[in-house]
Amino acid sequence: MTLLALTAQNRRDVSEHAGRCRRFLVTRLDAAGRPGPWQAVELALHDTLHEVHDGLPAPLAGVSVLITRGAGPGLARRLARSGVQVLLTAHTDPAAALQAWRRGELAPPPPGQGEGGRADEGCGCGH
Repeated sequence: MTLLALTAQNRRDVSEHAGRCRRFLVTRLDAAGRPGPWQAVELALHDTLHEVHDGLPAPLAGVSVLITRGAGPGLARRLARSGVQVLLTAHTDPAAALQAWRRGELAPPPPGQGEGGRADEGCGCGH
Protein backbone atom coordinates (compact mmCIF):
# COMPACT_ATOMS: atom_id res chain seq x y z
CA MET A 1 0.00 0.00 0.00
CA THR A 2 1.11 3.53 -0.76
CA LEU A 3 0.88 6.39 1.70
CA LEU A 4 0.44 9.66 -0.19
CA ALA A 5 0.55 13.21 1.20
CA LEU A 6 -0.53 16.53 -0.26
CA THR A 7 0.59 19.92 1.00
CA ALA A 8 -2.59 21.65 2.23
CA GLN A 9 -1.76 24.71 4.30
CA ASN A 10 -5.43 25.80 4.48
CA ARG A 11 -6.51 22.17 5.13
CA ARG A 12 -8.51 21.89 1.90
CA ASP A 13 -6.48 22.97 -1.19
CA VAL A 14 -3.12 21.75 -2.49
CA SER A 15 -0.68 24.49 -1.54
CA GLU A 16 2.74 25.74 -2.60
CA HIS A 17 6.09 25.71 -0.83
CA ALA A 18 6.30 22.19 0.55
CA GLY A 19 9.32 23.07 2.66
CA ARG A 20 7.45 25.56 4.82
CA CYS A 21 4.07 23.82 4.82
CA ARG A 22 2.79 22.68 8.22
CA ARG A 23 -0.50 21.11 7.17
CA PHE A 24 -0.91 18.06 4.97
CA LEU A 25 -3.67 15.77 3.76
CA VAL A 26 -2.64 12.12 3.85
CA THR A 27 -4.35 9.07 2.36
CA ARG A 28 -3.50 5.40 2.12
CA LEU A 29 -4.02 3.79 -1.28
CA ASP A 30 -5.03 0.15 -1.37
CA ALA A 31 -3.43 -2.43 -3.69
CA ALA A 32 -5.75 -1.35 -6.51
CA GLY A 33 -4.74 2.32 -6.06
CA ARG A 34 -8.02 3.41 -4.48
CA PRO A 35 -7.61 6.10 -1.81
CA GLY A 36 -8.94 5.79 1.70
CA PRO A 37 -10.26 8.77 3.64
CA TRP A 38 -8.08 11.87 3.84
CA GLN A 39 -6.47 12.52 7.22
CA ALA A 40 -5.27 15.97 8.23
CA VAL A 41 -1.72 16.07 9.63
CA GLU A 42 -0.25 19.18 11.23
CA LEU A 43 3.47 19.64 11.89
CA ALA A 44 5.12 21.70 14.61
CA LEU A 45 7.21 24.63 13.36
CA HIS A 46 10.42 22.68 14.01
CA ASP A 47 9.10 19.68 12.02
CA THR A 48 8.60 21.34 8.62
CA LEU A 49 10.39 19.76 5.68
CA HIS A 50 12.61 22.84 5.55
CA GLU A 51 13.77 22.22 9.13
CA VAL A 52 14.07 18.40 9.12
CA HIS A 53 17.14 17.49 7.09
CA ASP A 54 17.12 13.71 7.41
CA GLY A 55 14.03 11.90 6.17
CA LEU A 56 10.51 12.90 7.10
CA PRO A 57 9.18 14.29 10.37
CA ALA A 58 7.47 11.61 12.49
CA PRO A 59 3.88 12.69 11.66
CA LEU A 60 4.60 11.97 7.97
CA ALA A 61 6.47 8.68 8.54
CA GLY A 62 5.69 6.13 5.86
CA VAL A 63 4.75 8.63 3.16
CA SER A 64 6.21 7.56 -0.18
CA VAL A 65 4.62 10.19 -2.46
CA LEU A 66 4.38 13.93 -1.73
CA ILE A 67 2.31 16.06 -4.10
CA THR A 68 2.60 19.83 -3.91
CA ARG A 69 2.25 22.97 -6.00
CA GLY A 70 5.80 24.04 -5.17
CA ALA A 71 9.08 22.42 -4.11
CA GLY A 72 12.68 22.97 -5.01
CA PRO A 73 15.06 20.41 -6.48
CA GLY A 74 17.11 20.24 -3.28
CA LEU A 75 14.09 19.18 -1.24
CA ALA A 76 13.14 16.63 -3.90
CA ARG A 77 16.67 15.13 -3.90
CA ARG A 78 16.80 15.00 -0.11
CA LEU A 79 13.41 13.31 0.21
CA ALA A 80 14.24 10.90 -2.64
CA ARG A 81 17.13 9.59 -0.51
CA SER A 82 14.47 8.63 2.05
CA GLY A 83 12.28 6.94 -0.57
CA VAL A 84 9.84 9.81 -1.02
CA GLN A 85 8.88 10.90 -4.52
CA VAL A 86 8.09 14.63 -4.74
CA LEU A 87 5.76 15.59 -7.57
CA LEU A 88 4.39 18.94 -8.69
CA THR A 89 0.80 19.67 -9.67
CA ALA A 90 -1.01 22.72 -10.94
CA HIS A 91 -4.24 21.43 -9.36
CA THR A 92 -5.50 22.97 -6.15
CA ASP A 93 -8.23 20.36 -5.65
CA PRO A 94 -6.84 17.30 -3.80
CA ALA A 95 -9.05 14.85 -5.74
CA ALA A 96 -7.90 16.32 -9.07
CA ALA A 97 -4.24 16.17 -8.00
CA LEU A 98 -4.67 12.55 -6.95
CA GLN A 99 -6.30 11.67 -10.27
CA ALA A 100 -3.49 13.42 -12.19
CA TRP A 101 -0.97 11.36 -10.20
CA ARG A 102 -2.85 8.14 -10.97
CA ARG A 103 -2.76 9.03 -14.69
CA GLY A 104 1.01 9.65 -14.49
CA GLU A 105 0.66 13.34 -15.35
CA LEU A 106 2.73 14.79 -12.49
CA ALA A 107 6.46 15.47 -12.66
CA PRO A 108 9.22 16.13 -10.14
CA PRO A 109 10.61 19.65 -9.68
CA PRO A 110 13.00 20.53 -12.51
CA PRO A 111 16.69 20.17 -11.73
CA GLY A 112 18.34 23.41 -10.77
CA GLN A 113 20.42 25.28 -8.31
CA GLY A 114 20.02 24.73 -4.61
CA GLU A 115 20.17 27.29 -1.87
CA GLY A 116 22.77 30.02 -2.31
CA GLY A 117 23.41 29.05 -5.95
CA ARG A 118 24.81 25.64 -5.02
CA ALA A 119 23.40 22.54 -6.67
CA ASP A 120 23.34 20.65 -3.38
CA GLU A 121 20.85 20.54 -0.53
CA GLY A 122 18.93 23.80 -0.75
CA CYS A 123 15.20 23.83 -1.18
CA GLY A 124 15.52 26.15 -4.17
CA CYS A 125 13.39 28.92 -2.70
CA GLY A 126 16.29 31.34 -2.24
CA HIS A 127 16.31 31.82 1.56
